[in-house]
Amino acid sequence: ILTMMTKNKVFFFFFFASQRRSWGFWPSEPPQERRRQQTLLRRRHVGVVAMSDLSDLSVVFEKAWVERKPLLARGAFSVDDLRVDPDEMAGLAMEGDVCARVVTTGQWHASPVSEELVTRRLEAPWSILVNDAEKVMPTVGAFAARAFDSELRARAWLRDDVMVSLSSEGGGIGAHCDSSDVVLLQCAGTRRWRLESAPLSKADEAKRRDHRTRSLRDFTPDEEFVLTPGDFLFVPARVPHDGVALEDLSVTCSFGFRTMHESSSLLDSFLLDVDEAEETSTPRGEDKRHYYEEKVDDDDDPLALSRIASPLGGSRLPETAVGVLRDSLRRAFERTLQDETKLVSLLGRLATTPRDSPGDFDDVDTGGCCWDAALADFVGGDLVEEPSCRQVIDDDVVAHHAAGARFATIQDGSLLAVNGRTLRVPPTARNLARAVADHRRLDASTLRPLLVDGDAQTFLQRLLDRGDLIAIDERQR
Repeated sequence: ILTMMTKNKVFFFFFFASQRRSWGFWPSEPPQERRRQQTLLRRRHVGVVAMSDLSDLSVVFEKAWVERKPLLARGAFSVDDLRVDPDEMAGLAMEGDVCARVVTTGQWHASPVSEELVTRRLEAPWSILVNDAEKVMPTVGAFAARAFDSELRARAWLRDDVMVSLSSEGGGIGAHCDSSDVVLLQCAGTRRWRLESAPLSKADEAKRRDHRTRSLRDFTPDEEFVLTPGDFLFVPARVPHDGVALEDLSVTCSFGFRTMHESSSLLDSFLLDVDEAEETSTPRGEDKRHYYEEKVDDDDDPLALSRIASPLGGSRLPETAVGVLRDSLRRAFERTLQDETKLVSLLGRLATTPRDSPGDFDDVDTGGCCWDAALADFVGGDLVEEPSCRQVIDDDVVAHHAAGARFATIQDGSLLAVNGRTLRVPPTARNLARAVADHRRLDASTLRPLLVDGDAQTFLQRLLDRGDLIAIDERQR
């Protein structure tokens, strides 16, 4: 044996090296490092889709979505036509009606920020973040519309807002969790993303959050990827992740997708919103109650509490009242759950309600800028003031979704959800409602065949009056 060991030194060196932990000859790595490596092997599940495999991207994306697993797709988007101007981003951060932030090393500054801060940002790693970018940046709005009509179409009905992040080398916001599912699309430059594979509960996030920097402490990533223009990374909600720009002027677009609302707000919308669908117009010859009617339930008992015997102490609540309240709530739930129209109306409102501004922006004056005018200028036209239905069927004027407007049809077009409201659609206007929801731009040749009678025209006029649709004169285009 000694002779063989002498002649085969190299073989036995690697043999003993491979067995050192089980035999105890050499010390193994620390237990913490061993657990980390085991976790890496166990959790390495991020799917990678190469450019040649993009024909099946929608299938792979749907599978990752359902299984709640991150997904990396190389070269999934063409971003050649998306240009983000650093000066425009800096200017938006100084506006009072824009949800934006400037992040420097360990410091967050909410809009509107001072010009001094924006000009000083080049002295250290920095990032400028703009939420609702599809509303305030027309070029991003047009790009997002194409993305939701193609690569992200399957989940377009869940779309939230688009956030644009512009960073210098080393810039980022630190490790964090998002409450929404996000698709991180690299548009310019490069950015390194690191992920923890396991989702983080809200309670654990609160324990790990550094309230000074708003980032997570003890961030231990399992995955690391460098994204170049056209790559996208899908990150499910509650999965900790951290992105750092590897060069100056790195641009990332974050497409947010809505997850289930907080149970308390969901119950508020479910039970307290009585006017579940607003009346638009009534077709001639039909009963108006067909379009809106407050339902009266024979089982309602407004005197239920008054029939409960009071205790001797008049200020003390009787214990029997709890049972009466429980029965009343149960009946209310059962009636509401059986109301199909109310349920689908609620779903439409949840899916189209504009994104709420963070608490940092509660006191900000939201007046001043007209994003619709900026949108009209972007498409090469002039915004028409107080448009009429007759104007938008003119060959030189088009109807267009207002900046940041969100539409969804429900029940085969009988209901139209618009920016958190639900409208009942007359039968003759349902083809019009579907066309409005599916197309951002509607020219005269599209609208004329859909305006079949006065009810359809009235419905279109209502959308124009409410500002959900705008009219753009394209003569100068």
